[in-house]
Amino acid sequence: MSATSQGNQRTYVIVAVIVVVGVLLSLCAGALAGGTVAYLVMRSAPRPAAVPMPEPGERTPMIPFPRPFSPSGPGGALIQKVHPDTPADEAGLRPGDLIIAVDGQPIDQEHPLNELIGSRKPGERVEITILRGGRRMTIGLALGEHPDDPNRAFLGVEFIPIFVTPPQGEGD
Repeated sequence: MSATSQGNQRTYVIVAVIVVVGVLLSLCAGALAGGTVAYLVMRSAPRPAAVPMPEPGERTPMIPFPRPFSPSGPGGALIQKVHPDTPADEAGLRPGDLIIAVDGQPIDQEHPLNELIGSRKPGERVEITILRGGRRMTIGLALGEHPDDPNRAFLGVEFIPIFVTPPQGEGD
């Protein structure tokens, strides 16, 4: 082999190595930039607001779920937050518990949780039936005074009312 062809081969090898290293560095820089942009976008995205407990007598929104969601039947109140030092907190209720009845009265569209609690007096004892991890539990507790009105009963939870709707075509 001549010196010129050896020099050309060496040049091709050097160019190939530079191209491969350049491609790898470009991929790493793109992944880092994409991850940084995604982090910044998600960090500045608005967070979902807590659902406030409706006032007694106020119509609760209907959130349809397929029938398998709640084996209890017509619905319930899915606890989102338990306020500290409230009857719910002291009784051991937790976010994720599904309240399905108060004193044996099932929670449904005609009997939402806020009305069942709002019809009671502070200090009155009630039995709350919940589903937790697929298990049905009944918890007794004394209702507290509402922070805004000492004459209204208070449980101390924020919840989402859940009413099961039958699949299309059933119950017609």
